[in-house]
Amino acid sequence: MSRKEALHRINECKKQRSTYLDLSGLRLKAIPVEVSELVWLHHIDFSINRIQKIEHLDSLAELRSLDFTAN
Repeated sequence: MSRKEALHRINECKKQRSTYLDLSGLRLKAIPVEVSELVWLHHIDFSINRIQKIEHLDSLAELRSLDFTAN
């Protein structure tokens, strides 16, 4: 699992205009900048990754919850 899988999930979310994005367990070291395009998101799961810096989320005005468990 990787950034490639994250981009796939982001693109699927974009196509379906889903309000939930699951990027858990992908061993990501950073939040993909492409997440910032999903301005309708309500929930994002970043659990079980290696993210150390929270960035690229300032455009997500509808965001209600973030999960960074086990980072």
